[in-house]
Amino acid sequence: MNLPQVQSIFQKERKTSLIFLISLLSLIALTLIQDYIEAIVHDTGFYISESFLFSSYSWLFAPIVFIQYRIVRKFPSINFFLKTFVILLSIAIHLLLYPLLVWVLSNLFYSHTFRVSQTLNYALSQKLYLLVIVYSGIALLYHNRERITKITSLATSKSQAPILISDILLVSDGTKKLAISYSDILFISANPPYINIYLEGRKYLHSETLKAISKQVPSEIFVRIHKSTIVNIKAVTSYTSRGNGDYDLCLQNKVELRVSRNYAADFKDKFEKIHRVAIV
Repeated sequence: MNLPQVQSIFQKERKTSLIFLISLLSLIALTLIQDYIEAIVHDTGFYISESFLFSSYSWLFAPIVFIQYRIVRKFPSINFFLKTFVILLSIAIHLLLYPLLVWVLSNLFYSHTFRVSQTLNYALSQKLYLLVIVYSGIALLYHNRERITKITSLATSKSQAPILISDILLVSDGTKKLAISYSDILFISANPPYINIYLEGRKYLHSETLKAISKQVPSEIFVRIHKSTIVNIKAVTSYTSRGNGDYDLCLQNKVELRVSRNYAADFKDKFEKIHRVAIV
């Protein structure tokens, strides 16, 4: 991973953290405003200290959302049921920690201690919907983000992928142009400034050099056996050693060709990968 990629990741993480912090502060402010409006509507007293205490349910979003985000990010391929379990677990943990947090804070800093059961009932009746929205939303947003990233990455890779050479070669036959498949070619030999292309029972004179055609043919099935010859390894049925480093190979049409010692190692390696070795 290079430096620009690392910087990009940190910038994205910082942007996400900033958005979450602003959302959290906004949620606390909205809670205080909501409590104030309810106090006016119901003609009851408004105590900002108590309202702030009960807004502590918003504080818990920070650690729990962070953990949930890390889980869904680390295991992006988990199925629907496991994702649902993570969401429900996040909600359950929040519902358990919230009453305990209120109880501890009220016991330490307030004249009245709020019971755990009292706060839990309040959370279930007033805040449960918000927990469902937030924790489901986090999972959904990350899922969509990953999906968009994958689609974008796939589209980019496709647009940048090299254009593959067609499996068809156009050759001349008098005044006609014929399309022949590379897999039908038995071997190709140099005939400067042209090349001869040999098929089963046919031969074509093609206006290209052996060096140029060697870059076009599929390298997994074509191999150079001589400075003037390229052979389709799938068309070779056997080869015989001459005892001096050179070999004679036999094609499926019974034609024999010489394998130069300079190209023998590459030829034998490809032959043995495709065929069962048949050394005479």
